[in-house]
Amino acid sequence: MEHIDPVTKCVLSLADIHISTDELPSKSTAAKLTSELGIIARNHIKEELASLTNITMQRDATTKKGRHVVGLELSTGDKILTAGLREVENGMAITYVDFTKKIIKDFEDTTETHDNILPKVLSFMTDRIVTEQKAKEKKHLLQLSGKVKQFDVTQPSKNLLQFIQNEQIIPSPSTQISKTKEEIFEQPESLLGKKVKHIWTDNGKDEECHGSIHSYNSGIFEVQYNDIDANNNKSNLYDLTTEEIRTDYAAGFLFCFRRYVNKLLTMIKMSITQ
Repeated sequence: MEHIDPVTKCVLSLADIHISTDELPSKSTAAKLTSELGIIARNHIKEELASLTNITMQRDATTKKGRHVVGLELSTGDKILTAGLREVENGMAITYVDFTKKIIKDFEDTTETHDNILPKVLSFMTDRIVTEQKAKEKKHLLQLSGKVKQFDVTQPSKNLLQFIQNEQIIPSPSTQISKTKEEIFEQPESLLGKKVKHIWTDNGKDEECHGSIHSYNSGIFEVQYNDIDANNNKSNLYDLTTEEIRTDYAAGFLFCFRRYVNKLLTMIKMSITQ
């Protein structure tokens, strides 16, 4: 709310209208209007969905400077209605599912009839396969999934795991690398503690995220990323499935162990061409 006054003044100045702060609505009035507009918008969407039974619910999220934002849309075939856009505490799949449940509950509680939204939804779509698994556990939501990403959905091929770098154990020059891609995927626990570097593309610009493999359970890795805007504090958590990492690996993005980049790169190229 603290940003409303300067934004309002800036917009009005474009029309050569200049007003003082005292002439603008108070923050409490603006907050009340915002809340009422939200109720009107939710009722409008419920009216649009009232006679429909073939709805697609689609969800996407992005991260900017350590802040996670999730959006939820409802597609009717003719229209795409924005159901909600909120900031959440982390990038874990379970967090996104809880966000979806809260948005749906807000819609159902808007009117006295408490109309159910989910029975009208035929399809669910997201670009994170791990969200599908968490959604099934929480709400039995079926997701249509692609490859994991944090940023630009138009360039998913660039939003893949590039390499994992081992900083805990530095092998001597005489040590041979024994971990092939088969061993990595047959023994996923061996990746725990390994350092990870992700290259994401946001609006055509590559951004690097650094962190480590934090935990593994039932086919899902929990990756902990460093918050580069908070003195490298480890705060951002994401879920990646073994299959997602396997897919990224097969696409040509590599696991890289320190001091053996060239040798491992040769091994990867040979294994992919076989």
